[in-house]
Amino acid sequence: MSTAGAKIIDTAGYPVTLSGSISGVGGLTKTDSGTLTLTGTNTYSGSTTITAGVLGVKTTSSLPGYSTSGMVSVANSAMLAISVGGSGEWNSTATNDIAVLLGHATFYSGSALGIDTTDATTATSGFTYSATSAAVLSD
Repeated sequence: MSTAGAKIIDTAGYPVTLSGSISGVGGLTKTDSGTLTLTGTNTYSGSTTITAGVLGVKTTSSLPGYSTSGMVSVANSAMLAISVGGSGEWNSTATNDIAVLLGHATFYSGSALGIDTTDATTATSGFTYSATSAAVLSD
């Protein structure tokens, strides 16, 4: 999907997975109570806003701008869910993607960060979150 301007995605309350790339000028706004999961490499240049429901992102390349302050915001009662434990997924060790995200994203009171461990199925691909790299979410 490549368009100029903002991309507003309403899943009508259903779970939807987009595996392709979202590109272009402008940001992405996730609305409604459904779950939108992004698994592709996205290159859109604007911010990501979650106003309702869940936005799941498989890898860091699924969420452009996560390492820049003000580029990701999660509203009250909304959730950003990240995948951990699998190859190329978010981590709290090597590149410490999770701490980078928490240091730059805005989580409003009543919002949530979900951690999907579906791919952390073996001892070698398991997930351990280090308290030394944790950030505290507060109001």
